[in-house]
Amino acid sequence: MLHLDFETRSACDLLKEGTYKYASHPSTRVICAAWAIDDGTINLWKALEDNMPEELFQALASRLILAHNAQFERLILSKVLGLAKPIERFICTSAQARYNGLPGSLAKLGQALGIQGKQAAGAALIKECCIPPYNEEPHILAQLYSYCIDDVAAEREACHIMQPLGRQELADYHMNERINDRGIMIDTHWAALAMKYATVERREIERKLAELTNGAVHTPRQFQKIKNVLAEELTGTQQKVMVRGDKISFDRSVRAELLEDEDLEPSTREFVQLIDDGGNSSISKYTTMLALAGKDDRVRGAYQYYGAMQTGRFSSIGLQVHNLSRSTARDPVAVIAEADTTGILLKDYEGQSTMEQLRNMIRPTIIAPEGATLVWGDFANIESRVLAWLAGDQGKLNLYHMIDYDPDGPDIYEYVAADIYDCDPADIDASQRQVGKVAELALGFGGGVGAFSAMARGYGVRIVKERAAEIRDAWRDANRRIVEYWYTVERAAMAAIYSPGAIYEAGPVKYQCHKDGALYCQLPSERVLRYPEARIEEVLPPWVDPDKATRSDYVKQITAMRGNWYPARGAKEWPRSRLWKGVLIENIVQATAANLLIDAMHRLRDVRVVLHSHDEIVVEDNSGDPDYMARYLRNQMEVVPDWAKGIPIAVTTSRGTRYRK
Repeated sequence: MLHLDFETRSACDLLKEGTYKYASHPSTRVICAAWAIDDGTINLWKALEDNMPEELFQALASRLILAHNAQFERLILSKVLGLAKPIERFICTSAQARYNGLPGSLAKLGQALGIQGKQAAGAALIKECCIPPYNEEPHILAQLYSYCIDDVAAEREACHIMQPLGRQELADYHMNERINDRGIMIDTHWAALAMKYATVERREIERKLAELTNGAVHTPRQFQKIKNVLAEELTGTQQKVMVRGDKISFDRSVRAELLEDEDLEPSTREFVQLIDDGGNSSISKYTTMLALAGKDDRVRGAYQYYGAMQTGRFSSIGLQVHNLSRSTARDPVAVIAEADTTGILLKDYEGQSTMEQLRNMIRPTIIAPEGATLVWGDFANIESRVLAWLAGDQGKLNLYHMIDYDPDGPDIYEYVAADIYDCDPADIDASQRQVGKVAELALGFGGGVGAFSAMARGYGVRIVKERAAEIRDAWRDANRRIVEYWYTVERAAMAAIYSPGAIYEAGPVKYQCHKDGALYCQLPSERVLRYPEARIEEVLPPWVDPDKATRSDYVKQITAMRGNWYPARGAKEWPRSRLWKGVLIENIVQATAANLLIDAMHRLRDVRVVLHSHDEIVVEDNSGDPDYMARYLRNQMEVVPDWAKGIPIAVTTSRGTRYRK
């Protein structure tokens, strides 16, 4: 094993433009490299002064290469030093840390493991030596060399402490890196136009805000001033819409609810609409697209392996493709054609404001290369299906088989609504179906009235608290096997902590607490989730007022170290999360669904997968026969692995030169 760490310098802004553009920039140079073979002495190559040592060159030629955030070292080797190495030769300790439920940052990882991490002066050294103008004073460079050596020492020690990535985990990591290397094609011409229109529109919004409020509010980001204005203009009933628990909120769901109020004063409605348009953070994605896009208009490095460490799902970094606006323009080509001819602002299109149009054009800014087609497949209701399978709810599984056999009949949300409204699924109307959809999405992981109401607001469903409780009870009554499974899972996890070493089963899932203090959850695929420093504590449920709580209000609950939460300055213990039954269920369902997605992407290794979400895979097809590719994609995604026998998997496919929902 070759342990390796580079320190580099460049005129390219690594944080803004990303690793791929940074490594390809003509100004990027290696300052030094610290390296060691296995547990041997850590050596230093002063790259500004000397040629690469022969021993390092030979090690690079033959050994596995281990680095923290190994993508950076891999790209520096390839793009800067001209020493491209196969992806399969690289192992990433940041990925290993996330797999272990620990922080991905080397500094935080060292803190969590109690080992020496990065020097406190590291950020200052990077600014001095790696960002123009470069400081090459010998004593400053000496400090940077020491910093680089310390990184290798910390990375190597952390690697030894943590559970290693297994063969399957390494294969998943390497697959993810191949997808990162391909990149996502962006319509940079449209993205630049969109930024221009957004800038002009924001100025107009700010002008109107100042005019409406007599100068009290100038921008959509002045949150407290906005709340002060609304406190004066809203009625008491309308102000209650902004109350979320013990806080006053003016988020998107609150704005949507206010805008639906027919009694809202016209000037107040205009004010709320302006804030909603101007505060749309999704528009900033155009800026990110242009910043990250390379010379070939591709954004690379959009995915992080095991980014969601409690489930093992991939997360998205940089462009954040996992949270693109779901709403999409009906005819993106028409919108762009209109924009090209107006020159300043988009004309009114389908009754939408300029900002709404720009938000609805974010997905279609992802395009296929000339002569190619994007083809994408979407797992239907995958989490609901996986949950029913894990819980052994054969009745619900049979229902899904029936739905898949007759796609023109009622769907799952109409069946759920039928249970709620006690009627035939064929008689469910659109508004009732929406209630069924919210119930199915919100209540499967132990959610109650609060979870249902929060999701309902996001889907434009208005339900009073009492009715929400009735819907919750109706859903639970119709899904008793699933409700029972929540408690089965929680009991198995608790029993494992009480009896370290013993294995406790919850259907096809197994729990065991190891001597390292971590709670391990083995999924049906045999992949393992890890909860560090798990223990059972008496905690106060979030719905109980701490000032009024009595001893009897406390309940026993599993807590564990949360690797992606960082301790406050001076804190003596790492932050912990509560693993109540809802979290445990959500974790195993999402992790199992992630395994189905990962398995499918491995089967699609011979096609160009360029984008994926938690339930969707997107490929670039230049075969000239996108209909065949759609069938092939669907067939591969609908393969049921041996470990998942019994899960009814259904996939819908779409295609086009622009990505859309």
